[in-house]
Amino acid sequence: KIENFIRDNQRVIGVKVRSKSGTQVLSVKGKMIISAAGPFTDHIIKLYDHQSADQLALSKGIHLIFSKQRFPLSRLCIFFLKQKHLMAIPWKEAVLVGPTDTEYHQSADNPKSDQDDIAYLLSGVQECFPAARLTRNDILGTFVGLRPLVKSGSTASYHLSREDKMLSIAPGFIAIAGGKLTTYRNMAEKIVDTICEELSYNKECVTDTTPIFEEKLTSENLCDIAKSLKISEIVLAKTYFDHGQNIQHIITLMKEYPELKEPFFEGFHHTCAEIVYSYNNEVAHHFGDVFSRRIRILPQISQTDTLFHKRLIHFLERYAKWTSTE
Repeated sequence: KIENFIRDNQRVIGVKVRSKSGTQVLSVKGKMIISAAGPFTDHIIKLYDHQSADQLALSKGIHLIFSKQRFPLSRLCIFFLKQKHLMAIPWKEAVLVGPTDTEYHQSADNPKSDQDDIAYLLSGVQECFPAARLTRNDILGTFVGLRPLVKSGSTASYHLSREDKMLSIAPGFIAIAGGKLTTYRNMAEKIVDTICEELSYNKECVTDTTPIFEEKLTSENLCDIAKSLKISEIVLAKTYFDHGQNIQHIITLMKEYPELKEPFFEGFHHTCAEIVYSYNNEVAHHFGDVFSRRIRILPQISQTDTLFHKRLIHFLERYAKWTSTE
């Protein structure tokens, strides 16, 4: 966690950060300091200048999560409720409904879905999909996030621009605010080009020509690999979709430890090998991090699903060597 900035006269040359445990403070220096902190942008800037004006107007958005068994939707559907657009989106083994768009003035650390948000979305899905007969009891859970929108007078958050904005805070310190998940590579390009200009590097950002991963495995390759491993081709194809070329590491795990080929939980394509790989290689702090933020099984499981919890305990005892107490 950043605590302060390191300065050399008027230039920012680094930051002081505290470890998550709170026991260690480190000095991290660089030629340029970039803040790409989303909803925490104002907080970071105020660490440098506590009198700086707020740049952001935060907006909270939530989605409801339904199982595909209760809401068997196969395609994206856009509909309107009270002159605002909503979407029902097939996602893995679930369906998402949302988003909301409400002004947010509380701490950005832990936004939560409130009852008004849930009631609003549920009324919309009930009105537009009456045959589904969805009720509050069908909601598996919610996603909630904050949009870091750039302020523009007193305009309501729903009408605020989703454009991003570069901010030159001090020599050596720039920030980028606003934007959307779908424009993150464009925002990254602006930052890289700004850094190169600032430091007189004769280079340009190449993100617009760099693929996230190159598709080197064909359907025929996947079919052959699935046959050799004696697992479902569909399972392997979905794993490839989730992990790209990193599937090679998961395949290696399956070959070295055949027991990891077994599915983690009935109804999902995720194998035990995928979970072990995610835990060891995707910066997960704990297994809860894997299940909720990496392979994302938890958001699709009912909190009262005792079979899932038993399976989870069995997995942790067998592969993580956890005791029942842990």
